[in-house]
Amino acid sequence: MAGFWQALISSGALALIFIPIARLLYVRLYLSKRLFFEPWCNLSRNENLNIGGALAELLFFELEGIRKLLEEAKSDSGRLWNDKSALPALERSFDGYPEFVRHTELLGLPGKISNVVKLVLLTKPQAIRGSIHQYGSSLRFQVVLDGLRGKRGVAGTRCWATLIDADQPQGIPDAVSELAHNIVLDFGKLQGFKSPQSFRHFTSGLRQHLAYNTLRRPVFLQQAETFYQLSIDHEGGNSEASCNLGDLLYSQFTFETNEKAIEAYLGALKTEKPLVRARAFRGLANAYCQRWQRHKRGDEGTVEAALRWARFAGDLCQESALLAPEDKATIKKAQAYAQQVWAEFGNLDLAARDIAFQKAVDLYREAIDLNERFTIAYNNVSYLFLKRAEETIDRWLACPDSKRDRILEQAVHFIEEAEKWCRDAIKTERTFHMAYDNQGNIAVVRAKLLPDNILDAESNLGSAVECYHKALSYQPGYREAYSDLARAHASLFDMYGSNSHSILPASSEMNCENINRNQFHHARLAWRYHWDALKYTGDLKGKSVACHDFKRLLSINRLPDCESILFDEAGRGAEVECACLERGL
Repeated sequence: MAGFWQALISSGALALIFIPIARLLYVRLYLSKRLFFEPWCNLSRNENLNIGGALAELLFFELEGIRKLLEEAKSDSGRLWNDKSALPALERSFDGYPEFVRHTELLGLPGKISNVVKLVLLTKPQAIRGSIHQYGSSLRFQVVLDGLRGKRGVAGTRCWATLIDADQPQGIPDAVSELAHNIVLDFGKLQGFKSPQSFRHFTSGLRQHLAYNTLRRPVFLQQAETFYQLSIDHEGGNSEASCNLGDLLYSQFTFETNEKAIEAYLGALKTEKPLVRARAFRGLANAYCQRWQRHKRGDEGTVEAALRWARFAGDLCQESALLAPEDKATIKKAQAYAQQVWAEFGNLDLAARDIAFQKAVDLYREAIDLNERFTIAYNNVSYLFLKRAEETIDRWLACPDSKRDRILEQAVHFIEEAEKWCRDAIKTERTFHMAYDNQGNIAVVRAKLLPDNILDAESNLGSAVECYHKALSYQPGYREAYSDLARAHASLFDMYGSNSHSILPASSEMNCENINRNQFHHARLAWRYHWDALKYTGDLKGKSVACHDFKRLLSINRLPDCESILFDEAGRGAEVECACLERGL
């Protein structure tokens, strides 16, 4: 009998120890990381508003949508969101408890064990309870968060509310959405927004931005830009929206959008958040590089400014422990891009250019070490080696015969390196249009290696044309691909022209009677793609440069009597526009 009582006391003591520990673990490890929802209560006299269950579901949907959107933006290749949200996972509740609590009786446990399980589980979780109130012609939607536990386990309460007109029920979804954004800002501990309205505009822009990154449709681009600007205007400036707007505009690769991106990045610097400042410095470095490299604007001071912005981003990268490896990789890429442009355009001697080139390659490799799927970094290294190959081929064509073999070997090495890095870029992202454009440029440079081998050159130029078309299949408005297509067909035109001319008598001139059809075909295509390039070039200076380069490449004045056959509508349009630009119209 004594043994029985001793065992009973021991089991009771164990239960007294086990139950509090189990409850503590249950609260800390499960309940504190979840937010439960209950149907709303209609406390107004309007019987038409007995929609508590529907409002709870609508709020649940809005909060879950915001949480998933921010998570997607953190993992997107653009890293459009960096903050960590404290918003927990969302679940539905039943009578104030998690739904699974009412199913414990179905487990078939013995009575005492079942009672112990109930003692552990019957703990009020963090729960959202909504209510509807009416004051005259206004409806008040109020949400209360009960069971909120602080760091010391002390329960607390928070409340959010909004008003709408009672006679405008169509405004209910907007009101619930505003409440959801207010809850995320407050309970999720997000910084950088002064109002739920501004945050709501930002999330709308972010949603359209992610859609544009995936589908590349202009409508998503326009809507994202509009919503970001609304978020900025609503608060008189918002760093998160400004930084994302800068990234969106920079990626359009036109002179006008690049200048707007610079303005947006400067606006994003008006914050103390190191993550946003690092992104803004990175964006400014990239945009200043693009201003000179792509758009041929500014002077040497533009590249020096790019180097300075890149250095500021690098300093923050070293100081901040909050930056993820992917963010550090983008900053390394911006530093590499600035060194790349400095090597190309800086007033450097050959030795200094080699140092800048190698530094750019090393920084790109560091970026890839941080993010092995960094497509742009792979493609930029390919571009660097391609430029070195072009420079080497120019030296090869001009040097004495005694040195040609060694220089040719260097050129082949650079081309092979460019091809390797370009393949890696395509491997990481099959739809990256710039990599295919770069692949076409590599084929064009290969065609220069054997200028006397017409068949080999034609084959390489044909491969280049295929690559440019593939780039356009993924980005239909990519101006550089149209421009490169025009140049490739112009080269084929010249190639066929030289070949045809070689079989004519020495006294013969090139005219409509002795020009082969291949020449007409490539000349017409060259004009057509040049016309497409002009359509996607926004600024007049860029169009003037395009016309000048094209007329230099395509010696159309050698065919004075063939315009009526040679030009289609696109060709005539290109000719007229170039003539107008030359006259300054």
